[in-house]
Amino acid sequence: MASLPTYRSISWLSVLPQMLIYVCVYLLVVFLTGSKDRGITIGIPIVLVYSMGSRYLVPHDHRRGLRLTSQSRFEEAIVAYQRSLEFFTKYSWIDRYRAFVLMSPSAISYREMDLCNIAYCHLQLGHTQEAAACYRQAIEMNPQNGLAIAGLRMIEMNMKS
Repeated sequence: MASLPTYRSISWLSVLPQMLIYVCVYLLVVFLTGSKDRGITIGIPIVLVYSMGSRYLVPHDHRRGLRLTSQSRFEEAIVAYQRSLEFFTKYSWIDRYRAFVLMSPSAISYREMDLCNIAYCHLQLGHTQEAAACYRQAIEMNPQNGLAIAGLRMIEMNMKS
């Protein structure tokens, strides 16, 4: 069984809105309290609580899928990733503006991550066709998705041999 794939591509452009949020919260606290020191001592915890809270609460099915995948419970993980995919499809604005909403600088969307993770789980279960279909869907969403491209190439090479 293959080890869990690791792919963490950061969109450095997404870091800029996050910095803007930090600055705005700092300025708001300074304005409300009249103290630059409190801007830091109060502003930083506010942003950290928001950042960690939004990443913990919103993509809970995605995180559950990751946990199940790490436990090799692939069928259950697929269900969790599919629920996450449905959520981020229904509320696509959260995924589109994840740098603001979730404070996530990821270069690929949660929907792409979910599809790649579903594909990985299908591969671990021996469901090659389903995995290939998921990778193709991820590539349709983002033709630059390196993980999906590599996964699909691996499947195609294994089918030829």
